[in-house]
Amino acid sequence: TTGIVQIPSGTDTNHFYREGTWTVTSNANLNFVANSNTGTYTRIGNICHAQFHIQVASVSGSNHLFFSLPFTSAAHTPSTSKNGEAIGSVGQWQCGFGTDHVFASVGQSSSNCYLYSTGNNTNWTTLTNGGVSSSSQISVTLTYRIA
Repeated sequence: TTGIVQIPSGTDTNHFYREGTWTVTSNANLNFVANSNTGTYTRIGNICHAQFHIQVASVSGSNHLFFSLPFTSAAHTPSTSKNGEAIGSVGQWQCGFGTDHVFASVGQSSSNCYLYSTGNNTNWTTLTNGGVSSSSQISVTLTYRIA
């Protein structure tokens, strides 16, 4: 955390502004180029805007592709696994995800965002490590509600 400003309104944690960084992590079968896994965030009350750009150094296996977030998301309804309260965009370079739209989703009470693709707004496909290589780069910008 690099800074915090307390907005006068008692001790309610929803009344403050914070900017900071966090170390982006993923599943054990995805390694990053050195120093390419630092994300930045801005938190205003219970809303977090997070962004990161990672470069893949090595990959093995075919685990679901997910990345850590600086704060745990809030619980929400409906509580389906892919129905996160988040909005954002994903950029990809030298990835094998095809031409479908790629997006990040944050599940309820989660500290991770998972990457999905969809071509027709009805069939979501969970992306795996099989779509990235040692030259892949992924950028995520995401705004979500936190606990």
